[in-house]
Amino acid sequence: MIPQLYSFLKIIFIFLLFDILIYLRLCRLAVWKSQPLTANVIWWLLNIFSYACMFLDLFFEWNNFIAACFMFFPISLLLAKTILLFSIGVDILSIFFRNIGRRLTNNNTIPDVNNKTIGRSDFIIKSGLLLSSIPLVALTRGFISNIYNYQIKQVNLILPDLPKSFEGKTIAQISDIHAGSLYNLNAVKNGISLLLSQKPDIIFFTGDLVNDFADEMDDYLSIFGKLTAPLGVFSILGNHDYGDYHFNRFHFNNERKLTKQQNLNNVKDIHRKLGWQLLLNESKEIVLNNEKITLVGVENWG
Repeated sequence: MIPQLYSFLKIIFIFLLFDILIYLRLCRLAVWKSQPLTANVIWWLLNIFSYACMFLDLFFEWNNFIAACFMFFPISLLLAKTILLFSIGVDILSIFFRNIGRRLTNNNTIPDVNNKTIGRSDFIIKSGLLLSSIPLVALTRGFISNIYNYQIKQVNLILPDLPKSFEGKTIAQISDIHAGSLYNLNAVKNGISLLLSQKPDIIFFTGDLVNDFADEMDDYLSIFGKLTAPLGVFSILGNHDYGDYHFNRFHFNNERKLTKQQNLNNVKDIHRKLGWQLLLNESKEIVLNNEKITLVGVENWG
């Protein structure tokens, strides 16, 4: 069996166990009992769709934006389930300690079936359901509306023993472009214009130019090539730039014939084409008025 498929099936098996645990607890809710068919169909369709997205992203090669969509749903649903599992754990512990308390106090009071107030367990689980909706809403909003919500964050940087010639200089830092997830050229142009409007003296790019492949930058070379500064533009690689998230996986219809090393070399070439000075475990001296500082660029180690 393909090792990646075997690992995938192990992960799905673990997730399925958690799904069954959540399902068994949700079945006890009154709202679930009132509409069991609808609730069951919705619950298992969501899970089947989530597993299908994981499978398609892992074993097939897609446009990077589509791949991002495939992974968005399972990740957001997993976060929601994690919160729900925590509330179920709290519920189980609550029942456990209540039973111990009753045994110690010989309190065997039969619950009032006519009591219409919400039970402690249902309150805990419903609270968990409410909290679990937060990551779904937040991630959906971020994925849909915040991808191009570029903002400037101004920070006063204090460096001990900074040479006088460098005081008051403006550093612009930009990071995590992930070109494969972009699809709006005009929005990206506006982001670059916003950065350049700050008139930075030096620009640092701190990694993740692409999701996986160098050719994700093909449509954006002219846009990011406009990033210039008097003291230069310096860059490092991010974890995604090494291609690990694609080349370490199996793809049934892998149409890309280049190797991982060739792809990495192409990513490095893009930095040079853009006029960025890529620091690969290297240092670079910046000299002003016979005073200097040293920039150090470290490769990803994790």
